[in-house]
Amino acid sequence: MPMITVDEAIDRLVQAIEQAQADDLAEIYTELFPDRQSPDATGPARSPLVRRIVDHIRQGIETEEIVDLWNVIYPEDRNVWFDEEDRVLRYNEPELRYAE
Repeated sequence: MPMITVDEAIDRLVQAIEQAQADDLAEIYTELFPDRQSPDATGPARSPLVRRIVDHIRQGIETEEIVDLWNVIYPEDRNVWFDEEDRVLRYNEPELRYAE
């Protein structure tokens, strides 16, 4: 049952964004800014776009946005959620089933 703090989650997201391919950057940008058209993420336009996304994340995004972005960047992780009580991001936990 992996769990990480909000700061650790932000650091991992930033690292992934800095290494992301152009099409992934466009998807990440659209997740963060759904009302804006995704700018070009290739060639010389890549670095300013990465910096804009990273700056936005580092300035402080809501925990719900972290979870949503985590699902975009790490689609292989399942059951991603923010544990408000412990203030950590949890993922890949087994899904609880309740008896009816």
